[in-house]
Amino acid sequence: MPGNHKVYKITKIAVIPLSEEEPLDLELELCKKHHFGIDKPEKLARSPDESKYLMKTLSQIKSNVGAPTKKKVKENKEKERLERRLLEELYKIFMDSDSFYYSMTYDLTNTVQRQGDTEKSNLPQWKQVPEVDFWVTPIIQGFVQVQELVVNYNESPDEEKSSPDTPLQEITCVDDIHPRFTVALISRRSRHRAGMRYKRRGVDTDGHVANFVETEQLIHVHNHSLSFVQSRGSLNLYKKQVIINLVDQSGREKIIGDAYLKQVLLYNNPNLTYVSFDFHEHCRGMKFENVQTLTDAISDIIADMRWGWVDQAGVICHQESIFRVNCMDCLDRTNVVQAAIARAVMEAQLKKLGVMPPEQPLPLKCYRIYQVMWANNGDTISRQYAGTAALKGDFTRTGERKLAGVMKDGT
Repeated sequence: MPGNHKVYKITKIAVIPLSEEEPLDLELELCKKHHFGIDKPEKLARSPDESKYLMKTLSQIKSNVGAPTKKKVKENKEKERLERRLLEELYKIFMDSDSFYYSMTYDLTNTVQRQGDTEKSNLPQWKQVPEVDFWVTPIIQGFVQVQELVVNYNESPDEEKSSPDTPLQEITCVDDIHPRFTVALISRRSRHRAGMRYKRRGVDTDGHVANFVETEQLIHVHNHSLSFVQSRGSLNLYKKQVIINLVDQSGREKIIGDAYLKQVLLYNNPNLTYVSFDFHEHCRGMKFENVQTLTDAISDIIADMRWGWVDQAGVICHQESIFRVNCMDCLDRTNVVQAAIARAVMEAQLKKLGVMPPEQPLPLKCYRIYQVMWANNGDTISRQYAGTAALKGDFTRTGERKLAGVMKDGT
């Protein structure tokens, strides 16, 4: 990360007892729905004969404390199975998802703007959390990728024709003449309403939505850090929001789109801007480049929104609002549009800093690396929520929608 901060991905975990003593019984209550074979003790009888029989039974139990009953043995086995299952699920979450990150010196849980606003920003990382939890290192589930790019407009024809699928380490330039910058992509998944698609959808009574992810694009040039944040979901982290609704305006998705629009109209808040863009209609025939129509239409909104900007002296400007982009599951269409918006913002930032000429686009080699980063981000978020890589990922990765990508998606 910029500032020589190291970010680590969790690839393996171990469960370590905190003492040398035997692990205590977790006292986990068995599920009544699925473990109906284990009955609770019956209520003690009150008749004299039954009381005598009970006292005799208790005396026998006291003399044979070391011999557990069959019911107790069965109950212990059930609890052991449950504990093993919990541990297996814990291993699977951290070791199979490939999506947990942490840093000992950088706060991955907060955007650059939130870090600049906090009164504790000058304190060490371990002092920025409550004292009772001072030993805890914040972990995020999501995605992190950092690349250093060189702005070189003198690329050879062979370099321009290189495949976008070429591994990043083979196409990253090493150049001491042309300007360079570092770009970081950080996605943070909400801990609220967590779960896979079809098990966690929609919104709960507290307003938490499924698959809410905050994505921050961080540009670092010299001592300047510029941050632009977008979200998929409906948590109100900013005073203002610009909603971009990508669902179809016909067919089964129209019901959801109409209900969404109705709530926006009922809310009737001047801080809320609603933009409808029927992705499938505008990009019919795999012409995903038509997303440019959307970014051109909202260019004034992007300019008014601004971005977070800090340097060594402190905060230069704030991002005033946020784009909240959604489709049905906030996966494929959402990632294509977010990548397009983020690219427009990045080019404006680099021109502002003098890294790019005012009238030229990003060099092809830089753009290809940038595309791969956003494609990786979309695939990771999709795997976390849906279990598969993102559809339309070939367009985000290469800028083209090809037959091979369509066959891979199965669409």
